[in-house]
Amino acid sequence: MTEARITQLGQVIGAHTKRISDCVEDSHHQPPAVQNGSRPELPGELSRVRRELLDATLELQQLLLGPKEALFLWARNNQGTIHAVCEFDLARAFPIGATASFGEISQVSGLPEHDVRRIVRHAATEGIFRESPPGTVQHTAASQMLAEDEVVRDYMNVCYREIFPAMQQTVPALKRWPGSEDRAQAGFSLSQPGQPAFFDYLGAHPERARTFASAMSAYSSGPENDVSHLCHGYPWQALGPATVVDVGGSTGYVSVALAEQFPQLDLVVQDTAETIGRDALTETPRVKRIAHDFFTPQPIHGADVYLLRMVLHDFVDADCVRILRALIPALKDGAKVVLNEFCLPEPGTAGLFEEKQVRTMDMNMLSLFNSRERDTEDWKRLLAQADGRFRWERVLQPEGSNLSIIEVSWQPVN
Repeated sequence: MTEARITQLGQVIGAHTKRISDCVEDSHHQPPAVQNGSRPELPGELSRVRRELLDATLELQQLLLGPKEALFLWARNNQGTIHAVCEFDLARAFPIGATASFGEISQVSGLPEHDVRRIVRHAATEGIFRESPPGTVQHTAASQMLAEDEVVRDYMNVCYREIFPAMQQTVPALKRWPGSEDRAQAGFSLSQPGQPAFFDYLGAHPERARTFASAMSAYSSGPENDVSHLCHGYPWQALGPATVVDVGGSTGYVSVALAEQFPQLDLVVQDTAETIGRDALTETPRVKRIAHDFFTPQPIHGADVYLLRMVLHDFVDADCVRILRALIPALKDGAKVVLNEFCLPEPGTAGLFEEKQVRTMDMNMLSLFNSRERDTEDWKRLLAQADGRFRWERVLQPEGSNLSIIEVSWQPVN
């Protein structure tokens, strides 16, 4: 069985790789993994092919490694190496397009040359830097991104300052507080002085709140979570002239994208004062930004749509109920509540790559917030618990997106 499956996966990989390669060549783009290792832009119709190719390569790696080698590989600490690259800013130690010796990087970073050598050579096995010829370090697409993209650097910074320490303390938290849904009893709480809940921590550290908001915009721009799936996957045009309230909308990147594509929409972005602050004065046509605590009554009455994108997954059920109930005083008959959230698939019904991502996110929610991702029935129960007048309409799953679009309408009882 294993041998037959390996052969089958090899055939899938060969066929799908050819389809992508042919498409890239026809459109005169660079083929994948050339020169600096950058990923080409692919047309939408190849998103499924890309996912199936990733599924097949992941499964093939697992089969070829076998259980023991796979476990050992996953347990090894690559985090320390990438953390060092980011913390000592090695990607900005020499210009893009230039090369550097280990000694030159040592002088800029302040690290001993022998440590620079071991860090860079290990990072190169993850596609960060390339050594060619021996002793000469060149940039790759990954190191160039770390050098040039502040938002990506913010994402990596949050991983090493908040997310990974929370993961390391998740098992101690589960042992210390079995069955708890208290936000201040998560792995994150144990990882920080004073054991704060995550959002209390951000409130006390405005600069970390800014970095976290920036990091989430980087995460949300990945291929499977890109805001374009929300823009194209929901019938915004059919609303006609409408007001959309982007509840917990971070820096407003979702509303800006919607405003650019749908000129009939007026949008209001709501988030904490710390998160809104940096962009509050940014002039974006038809996008207004206001500070608002979504646990308190919604101040924008009579809007057509209240959008919550990756908000409720940060909270346990009781808090989600409070957030949804806070909308009720502002809702007009027929108003839509649109949730852009993960909707967990039944095990084995999604591709391996997609399922790995959503299950990882579920574990992240446990580590950071003591919350969780939800499946369709979970969402239906949650909305019914909040108020029976929330009527489930439908769930949409845009092609290539990890996030579902859940549409709910407000239907007061006559």
